[in-house]
Amino acid sequence: MISKYIDMKRSRSGIIICVVLLLTGSVFTGGCYRDKADQLYPNNGGTSATCDTSNITYSGTVKAIIDQHCAIAGCHDGSNASTYDMSDYSGLYYYCVATNQLLGSIRHENGYVAMPQGAPQLDDCTINKITSWVNNGALNN
Repeated sequence: MISKYIDMKRSRSGIIICVVLLLTGSVFTGGCYRDKADQLYPNNGGTSATCDTSNITYSGTVKAIIDQHCAIAGCHDGSNASTYDMSDYSGLYYYCVATNQLLGSIRHENGYVAMPQGAPQLDDCTINKITSWVNNGALNN
């Protein structure tokens, strides 16, 4: 009787040891993950060192960004009376730049309505380009 008890204890402790070893092994092998971020995310979400913010102009850079993300149907394209018209320079400047709303909104800062509304925040490079344009006088160039 005692030998059966000892055999049962050994078999139960053996199972426990096996389970512990399996769990430990899976934790350690899962930690050996060696992907290179620059290969997985070649543009680094738009924040790479190649983000050129020099010579940003309204016509050459900013208008395309606004047209793609802001002045779209149902948003700031001028067709909706309850939103600002950002479809041209004067609307963008008057409603967004002169009121200091543009940068706070695209940066998702507290106290501003996060834009583009209902969409992910613009990537850092795009935000940096708009910031550069505003900081350099938001010229109609």
